[in-house]
Amino acid sequence: MPRHLRLLGALTSLVTLAVSLLYNVAITRKLPIEDLGLVTLLNASTVFSLLPNAVLGFALPRITARDGGLDLKAVLGAVTLFFAASAGLTAGYLATVWGKLGASGLLVAATALASELFTYISSAASSVLMVKDRGRFVYSNLLQAAAKLAAIGVIYAAGWSVAAVLWSSVAITAVPALYGLRHAAKYYVPSSLRRYLREIAHASWVPLMGYAINAFRSLDAAFIGVFGALEQAGLWYMFFMLSKPYAFSTLISGITYGELLEGRRGGLHKDLLMVMALSTIISLSYIFFEPYYVNFLRPGERQYVAALSLPLFLWSAANVIGNLNYFLTNIMQGVDRRDIQAGEIRARSYLGSLVLYAHLAELLFTAIYLGSIIPLVELSRRLGVEYYAIMGVVAASLLANAAALAFRLAMTERRSRVIDWRPFLADYLPPLAASSAVLYFVSRLLRMPLVSSVYISLAEVAAALSITAAVYVGLSAALSRNFRELLLAALRNLLLLLGRLGER
Repeated sequence: MPRHLRLLGALTSLVTLAVSLLYNVAITRKLPIEDLGLVTLLNASTVFSLLPNAVLGFALPRITARDGGLDLKAVLGAVTLFFAASAGLTAGYLATVWGKLGASGLLVAATALASELFTYISSAASSVLMVKDRGRFVYSNLLQAAAKLAAIGVIYAAGWSVAAVLWSSVAITAVPALYGLRHAAKYYVPSSLRRYLREIAHASWVPLMGYAINAFRSLDAAFIGVFGALEQAGLWYMFFMLSKPYAFSTLISGITYGELLEGRRGGLHKDLLMVMALSTIISLSYIFFEPYYVNFLRPGERQYVAALSLPLFLWSAANVIGNLNYFLTNIMQGVDRRDIQAGEIRARSYLGSLVLYAHLAELLFTAIYLGSIIPLVELSRRLGVEYYAIMGVVAASLLANAAALAFRLAMTERRSRVIDWRPFLADYLPPLAASSAVLYFVSRLLRMPLVSSVYISLAEVAAALSITAAVYVGLSAALSRNFRELLLAALRNLLLLLGRLGER
């Protein structure tokens, strides 16, 4: 395994997020509002229809870890059956909005089905690479970013047509899927479709209880629309855009999960420190330089700056806890390998396991989140909060994340102490407090103009993020020995990586 794998994973995440931001902002600024509606319906249909993929995404990596690979022919047979279920869900979803699609209905349906098919293929291939070849797993994500960047040029050449945008989403999914499939085929282990279907069925109740239930979280936008106003629903999309950078933890946590499935348990402390450091840098940047982010997404609309400062603060804190929850979920599922060691997955394999408790935490989150939104929205309204619906949803998210974290910590401490929290808190809390104090004064002294130019506002956002990162990294290195070691290792690996690229 390359020594620079985690660094490459972090850099890949940053590149992917930057390209994704460029892609989404370009589309948002160029497409007519009606065409944006078609893109929204495509995305919503795909998210809804891919619920069955949660089962494959859970079971296949664990089967790979147990067997040392997969029989991809048999797996693709299972994928075909799951894709058929997703196609039925797509048909049902699009039928409810078919009248609004007009002449573009067949285009949306075709691109939705094609995207779902390649997503299933990608899920199967990633299940192998995550466990057996994590370098290729990272490269597939980098290749997806390259495909997205190339798609911008193709869409531009096509005159920003909605057809080019929709088909680009298929190509962006297809490129890493085919790359992953090619390399996953090297880890062939003979099996059968019947065996895979039996074990996937036995394992299905766990991810359906945890991952699939997450789909109900998308109802938060509906709550905002019902209890707030159309303006608040529109502003919630701004929070959605700002949430994109937090997705970096998916790749790093996936690397850790793959190692744990193979029985490796070293480096958890530094992996967690990396995830929390990057999450915290993003959140501190939003909190202390909020006007520049609001201006970038809603240029010239300064009335939102002061009103959104407290909701954005609470939301940023909730996202840090959310990334910690996601990392712990992967740890809990990777450490408890009873299904792998048993040689066969049975429905009762997960009873009393950390895997089960990880998904119960997801269920707890969803129940508290959806159950507390209405009371907290009403409370915010009575307290006179201007954007009371957004505040209620944000407060519910923070409450649910805190409850899910407390549950996970209680279960891991009772069943298996996988992380020593005392040294982690010593590495994390002092730099957080010191950085917050310094950034408070820096943000008060540094005043950049809020202008409508996309280039200037983008430069201001980049400056805000760079200042936050420099302050946090500098103070963390000064106050934490473990962080210094992590930083030095990252710098050494970066030099090694640049040296190898130079040799080529």
